[in-house]
This record gives sequence, C-alpha cells and structure tokens, in this order.
Amino acid sequence: MKRTLSILSLAVFLLTALCLSGAVAEGEKLSPEPVTLEMMVYEHASVPWKADAVVLQEIFEKTNVQLKITAVPQADYATKLNVLLGTNQMPDIVKTVVGGYGTIKTYASSGIFLNLSDYMAEYAPNYYARYQATPNIKMYDFEGSTYGFCLLSDESNVAFGPTLVLRYDLLEKNGIPMPTTTEELLSAMQKLKALYPESQPWTCRGSTTSLLNRSAFILGSGFNVYFEPETGRWEYAQITESFKTVLDYLHRAYASGVLDIDYATMNNQLWQEKMNTGKSFMYFENPGFSVGMTNNLRITEPDALLSAAPVPVNSVTGTARSYLYDFPEDAFYLVSADVENPELVVRFMDWCYSDEGTVVCNYGKEGVTFEYDENGQPQFKKEYIEQFANEASISYAVQSDLGACQLCFAPRYVSTNFDNAINTALGLDFDPLQDRLNNQFQTDPAYIPSVIKPPFTENENETITDIMEPINTYLATQYDRFIMGEAEISDWDAVVERLKEMDIQTVVDIYNAAYARALGK
Repeated sequence: MKRTLSILSLAVFLLTALCLSGAVAEGEKLSPEPVTLEMMVYEHASVPWKADAVVLQEIFEKTNVQLKITAVPQADYATKLNVLLGTNQMPDIVKTVVGGYGTIKTYASSGIFLNLSDYMAEYAPNYYARYQATPNIKMYDFEGSTYGFCLLSDESNVAFGPTLVLRYDLLEKNGIPMPTTTEELLSAMQKLKALYPESQPWTCRGSTTSLLNRSAFILGSGFNVYFEPETGRWEYAQITESFKTVLDYLHRAYASGVLDIDYATMNNQLWQEKMNTGKSFMYFENPGFSVGMTNNLRITEPDALLSAAPVPVNSVTGTARSYLYDFPEDAFYLVSADVENPELVVRFMDWCYSDEGTVVCNYGKEGVTFEYDENGQPQFKKEYIEQFANEASISYAVQSDLGACQLCFAPRYVSTNFDNAINTALGLDFDPLQDRLNNQFQTDPAYIPSVIKPPFTENENETITDIMEPINTYLATQYDRFIMGEAEISDWDAVVERLKEMDIQTVVDIYNAAYARALGK
C-alpha cells in the first residue's frame, strides 16, 4: 500500500511532478556523499531546538543532508536576521518569521537570495506543482521572480478564518432559532439585549477599523482594497454601494443597544473581559478564542457554549461568505545566492515538500516515533508519546523533541492530524469544543480561500502610499459619525465623491493590473 500523508492528494501535484525531471524517488538519497547545510531559524520560547532532534537525524538518514542549525530566540530573530543580511553574512538557508515577504522586498534586489525561478521547474517538482496550482503563492514573487520557499500548511489541516462566533446556549435557553441571515442575526441579538438589558451583545477585539475589517465581508461588502469574489476583481469597498449597507447595519445595531457602546475604543483586553464574563455574546474574529472563553464561562455557567456559528446569508449578495486566513502566510525559507551547490539545495528543499519528506519533518522516524495505520496515515507510537504525558503542552513537547512541524522544521507542516495522532496515542478523547470548531469549518461551504494582495513595483508602492495616507486620515474621522447616527447613511455619498477626488480609483487600477501581471495574464 502506498504510504501518503494526506488522502486529499491533489492530482495536479502528482501529474506535474511526474512530468518533471528533478523528482527524488523514495529511498533515493540526494547526494552520494554527506553534505552539510547551515540554516538559521527562530526558536519559539515553548519549543526549544535540540541538537539531536529526531527529524534532523532522519533527514540525514534519508537524504545525506546534514542540517547544522543555528537557533535564535524569536524575540531577537528579526534583528539578528537583518544584521546578517545587511552585512552579507547569510548562511545557506534562513527561515523568516511571518512578515517574511518584507524581508524579500528589502534584500532581494541586492542579489543575496537565490533566484528560485531559475531552478524550480527542473529541480523542485513538488514545490513547483503547488506554485503552479496556487495563485496565492505567486503573489509572493518579487519583480517577477521567486526568492522564497513558502511555509505551507498541509492539505490535511483544518483551515480557519475570522468569522461569526456567538453564544449557542443563550439562543437555545431563550428559544431563539439559530440565525440564517444577517437580519435574523441582528434580530436575535436585539432579543437577547431585551432579556439581558445590562449586556452589550456584540463586541469587538479592536476599535472601529477592526470592527469593519472583520465584519464587512461577511455582511456583503468588504473593507479597504479587497478581492470581491462576485466580480473577480479588486475593489475599494468604501466607494461601493454595498458599504453603505454595512454602515446602516452597524448603525441599527448601535442604536438598538446591540453593538458595544465602547466599540470605537475597544482593545484585546477589554474584548476578552467582556466575552469571558458573559457581558457580550457575539463577535466577528478569530474563532479559536472561543474554546478558552467557553471554559472560562463554564466556571459560573456550566451550560455555556461559545463557538463559530453557521455563516449567515447577507442581504447584499444573497449568499453566505467568510474569508479564511491567508494561505500561505508570508513566512519563507530563503536560500543564499552563494550556496555551493544550488541544485542540490533546491532538490533538498523540494524533498521536504514531498509526501515522504513531509512525514519525516512532522512525525520523525518510522518504527521509532510513529507507524503507519491501515489507511496509510502516520500515527504516533504510544510508548514514544507517553514520555510527554505530564508536560504542560504535550504538542509543544513533542514538536521540540522531534524538531518538527511549523515551529521547528517542516516546510509543509501538519497541525490537525499531528495533534489528533497525539490524542490517539494517549487514548485521550478529542476536545469536544475544538472538534466542534473543526467540524464547522470543514462542513460550512461559506468559507472561501482568501486572495493575497499582488506584488507591486516600487513605483506602484509609492503611488499607493501617496494616495492612501491622506485617504486613511480622512476616513478615520468619518466612520463613527455614521455608525453612531451623527450623520445620515445617505450622506456617505459625499464621502464617496471625496474619495474619488482623492484618486482612489488609481489604487484600484494598480491592484488589478498587478494581480493580472502576477498571474501571467
């Protein structure tokens, strides 16, 4: 039986890989002689690197490539990386933190990074197949070339995104049906406000712009320049008719006491406090917080349940929609242009994206740390996992010992099945709250992949900045006037005209031209 990491293998990956010459057959070493590559990575405080990590040993056994790791505390990493790159002292490979595209834009023009566009098609069939099949990866090219191997989430991972989260228990307790539309949602929260007059049913994690950023797309519009799936183009939300609908919705929520009276000055601490104490019942944000919040609520309300709700149908598009988080996020492995054998290094990185390499980088050594089950899926050995049973975070402890996954070294990382395999090995029940959340995101068709903004030329970036800075300053004084009812919604038309006079359409045109260019159209 063929052993694969994910039952959701994409045919395009396999077909493309078979047609390319650089593929490494399973069991074939990349080099007849041992090769050492120096790599600098960040070290997460809860997942310290080990010199004898299982993954590093198994990589060497499988490929003849020895990774010599320099681990820098994450808090100091950006500074250390900039010093090395700025003084041309880059090791063979470096890993960036999230925000790594900024590193590429800052240093690629100096020639310090290997231009992967010269090597991918021939020497990186696994990664190149993903590059070709995933438009978002192309958005991280710089001036028409690829300089980084993206840190990729495996297809088996549950993808999440900011969405509607609410108190299921309060709806059930008070006989209020689960809302299926955004209007029903507002009505449901108005009923809860009447039942709990001291409450502020809808709160947010940040101030006005955060509220708009997280809710506007679900409500049928968007915020700032965003990709509108209905048109297949980038649009500036604030000049669309749909944005007035969002402002009207927020105004009605505010006027009826549903929207937090303090929304304009909210922050993370206040948001957590209101949700954890039951003062608020709903938010549009990261649903992962709902698990801890539910557990906190259950200290005094045993039946409390805060979780992601089915995405309601909005009144603008007549559909339910919610963007997932950016995939891939902008974190990369960058290869030095001065590396001694670029073809070998590219082939090595590509092996890490193969099914074989991905299993090694996430699960370690077959027969020692994991075995394959009857479905060909890797499962941790009980005797291996048991040694970490008393750790504060078993998952972090296993990742540290292995040198595995997203926080150590796994260019194609596994998270959902990794944690499931730990629970299975220990005979633990899956967390019902997390399981519920996973199921919601796996079954609700409203969740759609995000579209990453395209790469711009230096001139385009300057033009966007010159136009957007005064626009953002102007708009910062406008939103609350309409949400709080100090201005009529119809008066937003004057704001739109002002934005057009400030040349916002030029920004929209740049986005669409750059996007088409990145896709090769």
